[in-house]
Amino acid sequence: MGVGGQQRPRERLVRRAMRSQTRRLTIAAATRPRLPAILRRPYTKVFSFFGALIITGTALLLLPWATVDGAGTDPLTALFTASSATFVTGLIVVDTGTYWSVFGHIVILALIEIGGLGYVAGLALIFFGRDRRASLADRQSLRATFGGGNLGSVSREAKQVVLVSLGLQAAGFVVLVPGFALAGLDTPAALWNAVFHAVSAFHNAGFDVTGGTASLFEYRQSPAVIGPITALSFIGATGATAIILVAGRRRWKTLPLDVKLVLAGMGGVTVAGFLGIMITEWTNPATLGSQPILNRVWDSLVLAAGNRTSGFSTFSLEAARSQTLFLLIWLMLIGGAAGSMTGGIKVNVFMVMFISVLTSIRGMTRAAVFGREIADAQVRRAMAIATFAFVWVNGMALLLSLVEGLPFVHILFDEVSAFGLVGLSTGAIAQMSDFGRIVIIVSMFVGRFAPFFIALELSQRERKALYRYPSEEVRIG
Repeated sequence: MGVGGQQRPRERLVRRAMRSQTRRLTIAAATRPRLPAILRRPYTKVFSFFGALIITGTALLLLPWATVDGAGTDPLTALFTASSATFVTGLIVVDTGTYWSVFGHIVILALIEIGGLGYVAGLALIFFGRDRRASLADRQSLRATFGGGNLGSVSREAKQVVLVSLGLQAAGFVVLVPGFALAGLDTPAALWNAVFHAVSAFHNAGFDVTGGTASLFEYRQSPAVIGPITALSFIGATGATAIILVAGRRRWKTLPLDVKLVLAGMGGVTVAGFLGIMITEWTNPATLGSQPILNRVWDSLVLAAGNRTSGFSTFSLEAARSQTLFLLIWLMLIGGAAGSMTGGIKVNVFMVMFISVLTSIRGMTRAAVFGREIADAQVRRAMAIATFAFVWVNGMALLLSLVEGLPFVHILFDEVSAFGLVGLSTGAIAQMSDFGRIVIIVSMFVGRFAPFFIALELSQRERKALYRYPSEEVRIG
């Protein structure tokens, strides 16, 4: 400013130039061709990101040096493996440890890491970008991805989740190195196995590079290996968001209802699975029956706590009893927490429906728990997600049973494992035709995104009714 508040000539020129530049930017933004609505939807952005990731992974796995023999692989095997790694499922059609080379293992590991963290970091980059502000719909999408938070700080919380996730994987690596060394591996092998299995376990991917055995069967008697892997799987299934809130608040009363439901649900499902597996497999000589008592208890706990979502196993499920497979089908369908690395309907959905049933039995008209009421809209969303999942897995299993001619319980188990992004298998997928494997790939895709997008779409479509119809009783029971 000049004397007496007068603007200097140079200041007037700068202000005039700034106004002119702002006007040009506004005109350019108004005249810039806008993409069709469908291309601006979060769904399209997410599908494009993961689709590009799968295509890239498939192309890399098709290279000759991705396999041990150097002869390359067929496109469907590469596509199936890339899809399973990207969706952190763990289902395989070839043995990971013996079929793929070190280069192939690195590709699979990268797909697991990017695909897993892409469920928060990738979406954040897609939704937000670097040069624009996030829209309300974008922030709602990201918040629904990893749970909790307010719309104003959702991007900051997403970054925090990514950092904590990487830190937990690093801690798992540090713990697993001596575990694999004690199991008899030399230092380079121990380091590589620790890296691969720490990432695979935390993301609940279920891929292993042991080779030639049923998952982690050869480490069945090595608690220093199985213990950390199971703990990482359980933490990954619980979700980094819940871990951050528990560590920050440290008091049960101050935790959000969502986190309380996750912790209670994860604990309850683990205990129920542990007791059920022990009861059904205790006398089965092909699984637990031939083991000492402590080993039977340990194997049951490992399968119920971590392997029901991660896909690792310490014994072959091909020899498991039908009752155990039926129990695991329900455990896999429930899955882990919303915003975690797992699939399924999510334990949040299961707990909302479970509490709704309990309150109905008690004669209450509203679902409530821990001194908090659950909105009716959320109960309806939970029912919609669970109904969709039930119809999908049963419909696909029926289709596969008609085409493949394999035992229905084995097909249903592997189909639920694909939808729940688990990776446990009875061996049915290895016997399926190309059509059956494509159906499994589609189920992995649906299991990864359908629950999230159903919840998001229902929340965005929700409108307050302007009027209500007269009510009338319907016969029930």
